Amino acid sequence: MPIANSMNKITALLCLIVLLFSACKKNLYNYSNDLQSEELEVEEVDFEYLTAKVKIVYQDGKNDLKGTTDIRIKKDSIIWFSASKVGIEGVRGIVTTDSLVILDKIKKTYSVYNFDELSELFQFNINYQLIQSAITGNLTFPYEKSNIQKLPEYFNYQQKEGKFLFDSYIGRKSMKVEKLVVKDMESQNTLQVVYENFQEIDEQILPFKVFSSFNYFNKTSGLNNKTIVNIVYNKASVVKKPLRFSFRIPQKYEKK
Repeated sequence: MPIANSMNKITALLCLIVLLFSACKKNLYNYSNDLQSEELEVEEVDFEYLTAKVKIVYQDGKNDLKGTTDIRIKKDSIIWFSASKVGIEGVRGIVTTDSLVILDKIKKTYSVYNFDELSELFQFNINYQLIQSAITGNLTFPYEKSNIQKLPEYFNYQQKEGKFLFDSYIGRKSMKVEKLVVKDMESQNTLQVVYENFQEIDEQILPFKVFSSFNYFNKTSGLNNKTIVNIVYNKASVVKKPLRFSFRIPQKYEKK
């Protein structure tokens, strides 16, 4: 499969998916600096369905792109997105627990990638759970309180999963994950996501500004790459009513 030909598009969309959320007014928790690790309870987003509209700025050293994207999520199942510019839909995609499918509605083509292919391409373990956790700002894995380290502004929770090291920085006041750093200990590829502007929506606290950067070695080009994606949310909702995930591949579209 000619993966390299769609490199810029997939990089943008993957980093786009490394994102999400916030909105309104609520007094965030203000915990004492004397809080002990065994008392720590991270405020995670509890949802069945999420929907949002965001503005995205994407930079990879060669491309500098801006656009608006609609996102819909069914927890632990589907992430759907539609990207447009000046009101014209250019890309529609869907992420499931085993693959990513992208429709290029301008060129009338489509691409299908499983997570093994994407992980090989980026030399990074990309999977649905990582994407969903990064989007919602939740911890990737359940935490063990004994692994919490107290820092001046954060509680740092470090997790190891195979060759990957996860560092979650939990704000002392927000009790939310305010920064996530994931490092591949073999390739040294690193993903960093910073969450800001926490607000309340539908009784859930979400960050409306998300800044992500992905530093990785591209085996196809033999070069080190850096991709930056900044996200600002216009609106977001946590809903119980099932959302529609309209997605089909037209017969006339060519597979890339």
